[in-house]
Parts: sequence; structure tokens; C-alpha cells
Amino acid sequence: MKIKAFATVIEACAEFFELCGRNDHARDLTEFVSALKRHARRDLPGFFTPHSRPSADSVWEQESSRLQVKHLAKAIESAGQLLTAAGVAAKGQELATVAKELSGHGHVPVHALIERVEAAQEEARTAAIAEFVRRLEAAQKNREQFEKIVVELSSKSADIVGPVAVGYVQGKAKYGSKPKALAAIRDKRFERARLFEKMGE
Repeated sequence: MKIKAFATVIEACAEFFELCGRNDHARDLTEFVSALKRHARRDLPGFFTPHSRPSADSVWEQESSRLQVKHLAKAIESAGQLLTAAGVAAKGQELATVAKELSGHGHVPVHALIERVEAAQEEARTAAIAEFVRRLEAAQKNREQFEKIVVELSSKSADIVGPVAVGYVQGKAKYGSKPKALAAIRDKRFERARLFEKMGE
């Protein structure tokens, strides 16, 4: 299931809250859906997996009047059970899984969830970029090992490959495509290998 389809489920939940007279919760979910649209094409599984963040749940208790993620998780779990009972087991299981992921965010208000997820994902992306650059630099005297790392890198998204190339090559501010970034990495390794030979390393 894509995030776009999941957003449709949330919109239905918002309508339900509105029918129940909880316009405040309906507004929270509408705001949540609006934030989700930035990630419409991404896959739902794993998107909300909790990451270690410095903010404790107690920080969010000040906003306890807002709809909290743990309550949304219960609603999504119920929706999954309804789908399973209706014979749509695969979709029901997907919602059950995302409900479990959401429950890990506890007292976080729904309107703040996407910001929290994006911050954690950006932190993980930055760490991955730094680690790839470190590994490439450590392996640049070993062609076979270096190439294995480049092949591994090629399976990553462009928002990781490009910055890794920038970090390793130290020549351009950005690259227009993954193939260009990977080619630049290989070219720079070849250039450095020739320099090492001249220096007798």
C-alpha cells in the first residue's frame, strides 16, 4: 500500500470523527493528511517505524487535548480488522502492521507526527551518507572492495547517492543523476589510485 492510499483511510477517519462531533480531532487528521501528501508515492510499510529520538513522550503531554497517535493507531487497527473480516486479508494485515508502528509514537500528537518522522529519517539519511563516504575512503586502495561498496551504493536512492559522491569526490556541489554520481565516484577512485602509484603507496 502506498502512502496516498493510506491517506484516504485517514480521511475516512476524519469524516467519522466529524460525524461524532469531534471537529477538533477531525481537524488534526485533516492536517495530518495534508502533511502525508508530501510522501504520497512512498510505500506505507516501515514509514512510521519509530526511531530513537531525544523527545520523550512527556514533552507531548502538554498537548494532550490534541488527537494523539496512540488513538489513531487503535482506529487504524480496527479498520484493518474490518478489512480482514470482509475478506481483504492482505490490506487488513498492512493496516495492522502500520497500527503497530504508529503505536510506538505514543503520546505524540497526530499533527506533529510527520515532522517527527521526517526528522528521524533525515538523521538516518545523513548518517548513511557519512558512513558510505567513510567506507569508500577506507577502501579506495582496494579496487575490488571499493567496487563492492559502489555496487551496494547504487541500490540506494538518489538523495543518498548524490551526497555521497559530493562527499567523496570533493569537487561538485551536486550531481544531476545517480549514474553521473556513481561514475564520478569511480573516476575519483581511479584518479587517486594513479596518485598512490606515483607516490609508491
